Amino acid sequence: MNNLRVIPVLGSDLVKVSCLEVVERLGDQWKQLSGATVLITGGAGFLGRWFLTTLALVNEHVLSYRPCHIVCLDHFSRGRPKWLDALPGTETIMADISALNLIPPKVQDLWLSYLYAKNPHCR
Repeated sequence: MNNLRVIPVLGSDLVKVSCLEVVERLGDQWKQLSGATVLITGGAGFLGRWFLTTLALVNEHVLSYRPCHIVCLDHFSRGRPKWLDALPGTETIMADISALNLIPPKVQDLWLSYLYAKNPHCR
């Protein structure tokens, strides 16, 4: 129990602080993403928020010389979350992952490909 730290933050600050810790712990391993395009499907969901926030922080703190291109793909059935607009350098595409033929060609050739959010509409 002595290793626990109390972080006095709430809401979106907690997400950012937690993601920044991930960025710091992985250090130079992030450099593999330099210049790559990273597609996060289900990006507007719970896990998508954490992945997108982490990647935005990687670009800011590790890859500022040659950031990765972050693409968030979601059908936004629950609406577009406000936090998504606050992420710098994140391209958003409104599409349904179950209709792969409708996904724009520019995101079809990716180094790192997907977080497949479980959704009843994707069968």
